[in-house]
Formats: sequence, structure tokens, C-alpha cells
Amino acid sequence: MTASWQPALPLIWPAMTDQSVAALVDVATTAWRQGSMADQTVTKFSDLARRFVAFAAAHDVTMAADIDCAICEEFVRAPGRSRSGIAGGPALATMHNRRASLRVLFRTARAEGIGLVDPTIDIELPQRGERGAVRPLTAEEADAVQFFADRGPRSRHYTAVALLLAGVRTAEAGWLTVADLDLDAGTVRAHGSAKYQTRVLTLDEAVTPWLRARVRHLADPEALVCAPISGDAARRQSLIGMTVGAVLREAGLGDDREVTPTSLTATAGHRAFTATGRIEDAARVTGCRSLDSAATLIGYHWREQGAGR
Repeated sequence: MTASWQPALPLIWPAMTDQSVAALVDVATTAWRQGSMADQTVTKFSDLARRFVAFAAAHDVTMAADIDCAICEEFVRAPGRSRSGIAGGPALATMHNRRASLRVLFRTARAEGIGLVDPTIDIELPQRGERGAVRPLTAEEADAVQFFADRGPRSRHYTAVALLLAGVRTAEAGWLTVADLDLDAGTVRAHGSAKYQTRVLTLDEAVTPWLRARVRHLADPEALVCAPISGDAARRQSLIGMTVGAVLREAGLGDDREVTPTSLTATAGHRAFTATGRIEDAARVTGCRSLDSAATLIGYHWREQGAGR
């Protein structure tokens, strides 16, 4: 699957006659299920997309070609009810989730050959967190990033994303070769550096088929798996940053100032910490040489946690 940004085009529905909003959601949901998304993520995106179908219909928008920024923004900002049943405006996190789901919907449609511009591109929301901070991705965001990274085995994009989500650093990814992958064991060897520890990381079982396809395509144990070129450390890290940055933009995260390629490594650390409650495990996965740096990477403010006891 290839996802790409293009200007608005006439709506194109190959071999389809139904041009409704509901049909658009069906196309996207099928693509999500056939791609690399986890079932839980597909369910969440699909539920929000179908809520949008109902919302749009209530505002007399039933055809995909009639979707515009205004109806999308109304949906993103629509009031709702809290868990206690109190009506009110949506929380910031809710608005971000709604916008993210719509972005994935429209960008999936374009990736599937439907010439539909993303109408959410001009919806501006308050940023979350402090400027300069880097946050881990949510499970749904990580799935969406992997989905949009899938450009076939000839491309380095999916491999770079999968390895960073396992805990590899952007400074390490450009040096990894086929020989560093042990797909039978489900591991990758991260080389480490003066800043990061050498370590063996466990790969998610779901990414193994994609990585096997990449390895078969390269057909050389010494081939670089994430970079088409050699060069010094700065050049390789820059290439990885550009590669992953392009995928983040495709996934609709390009305007989130807290999301960078480092967010993928932070996600691996956050998952390790969440699983055990031990910051040492986050440090081990991400290669951090100090617990403080691991805590900072995953957004764990342990000093504040201790002060609150």
C-alpha cells in the first residue's frame, strides 16, 4: 500500500458505485483489517468513524464528496457527556482523538485510491504538554504509524518504524544490517554508542512477516535495513529522522509538536515501564545509561510522583 499527499482530486471509486460516507468508512475499515493494525485499534477507529457517519447524516451530509472542514470540525468539537452523565464540551484529549481518527480515515481513503483531500488539515486544536517535550505514542497512534509506513519490502519505512518501536534509537537504526536481525528468535541487536547501551531487543510478533519480506528483498547479510546509503553518524541519523518524519506526517501527527521520531523509541520504553512498573526496564529497552534519562524519555516524572505521596 502506498500513501501519499496530493492536492484535491475528483472522487474516484474504482469498481464501486456507492459514494456515501458510510461506504468510505467500509473501505477504510477493510484496509485497516488487512494491514498491520491491531484489532483493538481497528475497533476504536471504526467506532469513531461510524459515529462521524451518524453525525454527518444528522447534518444532511451523506455523500463522501460533500464532506468539508466545517462538518469535520463540528464533529471534533461536538459536546458530549462525561462518565457521570454531565453534558458539556469535549475534553482536549477527546478532540484530539476524534481528529486523529478522521485523519486516519481520509488518509487511508487516499491510500486506497480514492481521490479525497483530508478536510481535517485546517482543524487547529490546542497542543498537549509543554513545548519542546517529546511524548510516547498512544497504542492507536503507533498502529496508525505502522499502517502508513507499509510501502512494501523495497521501502525502508516500515522497517525503520518497527525497529524504533522495539526500542532502537534513531542514531542506531542507520547502522543496522540484515545480520543484526534474528527473526527466528524475534530479536534485533542494537549496536549502542557512547550514549546508549548495546542490547538485544524483542520484536513484536506482528511485524515479523514484514521484516522477513524486507530481508528477502535485500538478500545480503551486510545490507543496511533502514538506510539505502552509508555515511557518517550524523548523515545516517538525519536520514532515519526524515524517513520516520514522513510517516508521522502521513499518519496525521506532523503538527503535534510533542511527536518526533524519538517518540517511537519512547513508546517502547513506556510499554516496558507500564508492563512492570520498573523504570529500569524502560532504560534497558531504550539503551539509556541513567534512570533519570529513561524517565525523561517516557514522560515519567518520578520526583513529582514521590512528592505526592
